[in-house]
Amino acid sequence: MGAPKETVRDRWLKVMALAIKENWNGVRNDLTFGKEIGMVPQQISHIKSNEKRNVTVGQIEALCKKFGVNANYIIMGMLPIRLGSQKDIQSKLKAIEQAKVILKKASV
Repeated sequence: MGAPKETVRDRWLKVMALAIKENWNGVRNDLTFGKEIGMVPQQISHIKSNEKRNVTVGQIEALCKKFGVNANYIIMGMLPIRLGSQKDIQSKLKAIEQAKVILKKASV
């Protein structure tokens, strides 16, 4: 039988670990992570220690809004993990449009 399926809780915990490791918004540990998204230490502890304890929709929403996390990653495992800032997204869209113009010119 294959590996166990990754759950929403598993991905949420991965994002928390990444936020701490990469110091997103100054996050250094579970406590500062929880404060950033409006959670008390006991909530974080319960999620980390109890496999049957799942995260709530509100906790997912707070995580996504505060850190620019892709909700599709948390819910369905679809990459990328982070969406980037609005400025980053606009810059990428502009680059795509410029590439289309270049490709169109090259094909003429």
